[in-house]
Amino acid sequence: MASFVVATAMPAAAQPGEASVVPTAGPVGTVVHLSGDIGPSCAAQAPKLSGVATEFLEFQRGAGYRQPNEWINVPVATDGTWSATFVIPSFVGGQAMTNGSLGGDVTPGVWQFGLPTCSGPAPQVNFEVTSTTPPASSFVGIAAPGGGQGYWLAQAGGGVYSYGDAPFLGSTYSEGLSGLSGPRPLAAPIVGITAAPSGKGYWLVGADGGVFAFGDAGFYGSLPGLGITPAASIVGITAAPSGKGYWLVGADGGVFAFGNAGFYGSGVPTRIISYQPFSTNGTIDASLHLQVIGEVGGTCQGAGVAGNSSYRCFAQPSGRIYDPCFARPHATSGPLLCPEDPANPQVVQFNLSSLPPGLEGAPEQRPWAVELSNGEVCVMINAAWGGLGPFGCLSTTPGLLADCHIPVQGTPWWTAACQLQETPKSPFKTYQVQVIWT
Repeated sequence: MASFVVATAMPAAAQPGEASVVPTAGPVGTVVHLSGDIGPSCAAQAPKLSGVATEFLEFQRGAGYRQPNEWINVPVATDGTWSATFVIPSFVGGQAMTNGSLGGDVTPGVWQFGLPTCSGPAPQVNFEVTSTTPPASSFVGIAAPGGGQGYWLAQAGGGVYSYGDAPFLGSTYSEGLSGLSGPRPLAAPIVGITAAPSGKGYWLVGADGGVFAFGDAGFYGSLPGLGITPAASIVGITAAPSGKGYWLVGADGGVFAFGNAGFYGSGVPTRIISYQPFSTNGTIDASLHLQVIGEVGGTCQGAGVAGNSSYRCFAQPSGRIYDPCFARPHATSGPLLCPEDPANPQVVQFNLSSLPPGLEGAPEQRPWAVELSNGEVCVMINAAWGGLGPFGCLSTTPGLLADCHIPVQGTPWWTAACQLQETPKSPFKTYQVQVIWT
């Protein structure tokens, strides 16, 4: 299980653009201390969380957002220095940026820490993982049927042991799987168990959000089943009082509700990201790992859905609309970069001989995309939507959301009212917003 503690930013020995980690090697569970310096200029441009400049520290194997990774928010001092404490996890769950990756085990070898900066490639430091995940025989949770005369113990490999009057109702082995090894291994280690209120069933949960139901415990969904990769490894599960739902919690405090378990918030404050694909020197920001997947040309107008810093462009001869598209700082012509999904590194390059002026009176920046607590990304559509939500959700998986209203600011998180179908009769339900892009 992953466990993170972020220290208050303080002066560090590193020079601007550098980072360091101590120790540089160890097994899963090692506590490491990191520090670095992104410089005062980048600190001034860093996103603000509760008024504090904050960047995110990534732990992954290999470069690029396609790699499964864990990340934590790190406060940055005004002079650009930062420091943090991180516990090497046994499993990395990935993010929405991993294009559907379910994450994977932390295996022995060289891994990287990286902290994005406003210019140039992100400074990276290596950490060598010397041993693999905990053995399948490690016990990870306990649950009781409610009578006070027994309990169940769960192992990382999916085994379940019953004691007292708690009946044995099955394990991942009896479900035709084979734990963390064997001909049909689990995708991720089991990290928790919870009892059904009836006392005649229980649920196991994996680090990737997979759920296994036994006895009379009903199955009400899982994160992999919805195609969702949690931002941090799942570390626990608890049953709804009705027995017809359950909650999962991630190492970062993220909460996922299934069945009739209601969502009431989480410990993760909404993260505000100011999206700008270009560095101040006009080159593509290397820290975003962007991939240009095509080039088009046509005409543009200002401002786009991201505000006066973006453009609404019309490709010719197809007539397809690209919005928002972003230009280089202080540029008078293209190329522009147009993302469909800000959580995805793929962008389209829009070639243009001259840029139109921004729309007078439009805000310089405004929320144009959100990532919800269920992992869905929804992007503002610049069109007349009537009573429907102007944020169209990108997922095509049945059972996921269709659109949302404009997000509402709150503390520590924003919320958005969303519906399952783009019809006036489809009711709206409030969801927590995990990330906002402006």
